[in-house]
Amino acid sequence: TGTNRLQAANPVQINENAASNDATESTVINTNPAVHTAAEQRTIEAYQKSVDNQLLNWINKVKDAFRSGDMTASKMRKVVGEVTENAASAIKEAADIDVAGYKHMIDGSAVRHIDIRHGANGEADNSMQNAQDVARVKFVLDDFDTCNLVKDENGRIKTSATFRNSDNTSAPLLRFSKKINGTYYVVEAVPDSKDKKLHIITAYMQ
Repeated sequence: TGTNRLQAANPVQINENAASNDATESTVINTNPAVHTAAEQRTIEAYQKSVDNQLLNWINKVKDAFRSGDMTASKMRKVVGEVTENAASAIKEAADIDVAGYKHMIDGSAVRHIDIRHGANGEADNSMQNAQDVARVKFVLDDFDTCNLVKDENGRIKTSATFRNSDNTSAPLLRFSKKINGTYYVVEAVPDSKDKKLHIITAYMQ
């Protein structure tokens, strides 16, 4: 819609493998079926099974590198998955950017940000203290409930300080959400560029 188009606003800066059985139970969310409806429990069970083990191993490798003092780990990158047709359609509607054929990416700096803000000793919360929840991010990106531009309190579109469009303007930020037990949010920078990559900035639960 017109209100979602970037040119109508003033931007401001600011699963390759299925999870193994022992991984599916490890999560910060409440998985007790006694306190959920049948539909909620189906979503929770699908979420539990969505751990990408290759991504999980990569996340742990990045975190180990940071713990050892290797700050070059911020440059490590991994493809999370292809952008689905549904996601491409939602992004086109929200941001007027054609991302057909793009991939979701995550880098070491995003892993570090998530750990600092939402990890076991998170500055904001502890919602992502379990690395397996971070490794379920593709489930949210593939099966999201909402996809919206991130805006400040004045309604201006927030943009990435790192990722840029082909015309060298700052890439807008979009937030995906999925209700599980609480809501899982993923924020991505969505640059309109030949690189065809959407970059995960952060992930957290509320």
